[in-house]
Amino acid sequence: MTPITKNIRVMDEQGREYTPTYSKRAKGLIKHGRARWLGEDAICLTCPPEHFWEDATMEETVINPAVQKPEMAYILERLDKVIDSNHYTLDALNTLKGTNDATAGVGTKAWAIANTVEAREQTNREIIAFLQKMYTDLTRPAACPDNPVTFREFMDSLVNTKGMQTETAWDSMAKHFIKQE
Repeated sequence: MTPITKNIRVMDEQGREYTPTYSKRAKGLIKHGRARWLGEDAICLTCPPEHFWEDATMEETVINPAVQKPEMAYILERLDKVIDSNHYTLDALNTLKGTNDATAGVGTKAWAIANTVEAREQTNREIIAFLQKMYTDLTRPAACPDNPVTFREFMDSLVNTKGMQTETAWDSMAKHFIKQE
């Protein structure tokens, strides 16, 4: 299969040349009256573009890999929004207030409204659980240091810095940390 290339030159009425285009695109421009053929491999735009919508160069986007922790104010603000968002229950009660027992389908309507309110309450419970997890993560100290060291690495560093023999260091540690019966 031959690769598709931009092999049709594009010019405007003033003779300015634009970036080449695909032959299918050129045929579409001509079909819709936006261009005419100048030759086998060139078209002339009847109305040149006023703006170049495509950027010649890509923007430099810097992605910050550091994840920002939410602050306590954000968590409290979100909790206040959950507490203050009770309008849906009032709307449901007002909808039911306008109906009477003689109206057909009142029971079905009441169940539908009750299910909607229950679903919203479940969503609120899940939001609160999520905010609680955020609060726990925010207030709990880090469990591990940034560079955890294994016990073996710690012992090897003791041997290297103190000049001890490996067996002596291990025997010394065993004497202090392992109960003798």
